[in-house]
Amino acid sequence: MKYFNIDEFDSPDLPGSGINMDSGFLQMLDNAREIAGQPFNITSGYRSKEHNTKVGGVENSSHLYGFAADIAVSNGNQRYIILNSLIKAGFK
Repeated sequence: MKYFNIDEFDSPDLPGSGINMDSGFLQMLDNAREIAGQPFNITSGYRSKEHNTKVGGVENSSHLYGFAADIAVSNGNQRYIILNSLIKAGFK
């Protein structure tokens, strides 16, 4: 990945678990980051079952399988740029 470190996607209770992220998903996310031209602040990537339960995640959350990431935004303009880049990168 060009813009992310795999440890950004670790479940807080399981160091090194970012390796469980899907590589295709991460490539798309990296593409979106390049399109956006600004950093993405990843607040949640892979989640262990325990951590997913702790944060109120749904039982079959995509986070459990490495197909989801939460990105923090600080304002509407940043939200627009990031969402637009995700769409252009192929996310639905």
